[in-house]
Amino acid sequence: MNKPLLKIKNLSIYKKNYHLLNGVNFVLSEGETVGLFGRSGSGKSIFSLFINGLLNFDIFSVYSDEALFSTKKINFNLLNNSVSDWNNFRSKCVSIIFQDPTSSLNPTLTCGFQISEACRFLFKKNSIELKKNCFSILKEVGINNPEKVFNSFPHELSGGQKQRVVIAIALAKKPKLLIADEPTTSLDTTTQKEVLN
Repeated sequence: MNKPLLKIKNLSIYKKNYHLLNGVNFVLSEGETVGLFGRSGSGKSIFSLFINGLLNFDIFSVYSDEALFSTKKINFNLLNNSVSDWNNFRSKCVSIIFQDPTSSLNPTLTCGFQISEACRFLFKKNSIELKKNCFSILKEVGINNPEKVFNSFPHELSGGQKQRVVIAIALAKKPKLLIADEPTTSLDTTTQKEVLN
């Protein structure tokens, strides 16, 4: 059996003294797709935020026997509290697609700038290749006019287009682990199927 990409053992997350997650065990292998199902408030989003290092530890307390992300080149402890280590890990290994595209996008920056920012480290100073990559990703998520969307601000796009841009940002850096928190919420049924494919 291959070494797990992500292994979490006996994870508990509290807010004040209230259990949000209690004794969670989770193993994910590279290339595997896993769906988490549960009623609203069951902790799915909290779990996603933990894996991305986005929990505010002034509000939440986290305990776990093991929480390790591991590839041939990287071993990262998700209990690490170094901001710079987390920023480095997120820039190379993990992405999240949030369910609300409007709050996920910066309204003062073009969509193209936001996608470029996500994958800039892959292309260093080659802006032509960077832009080509952004257009390619926008096409991949079903944007018919990638140049127009690339140069648009979020408020100039429909809800479905904004969600596709958020997905493009998450895919841009080619993460080892992609977490999707209800990524098709704002899309119509036909578009949902296309995006999931």
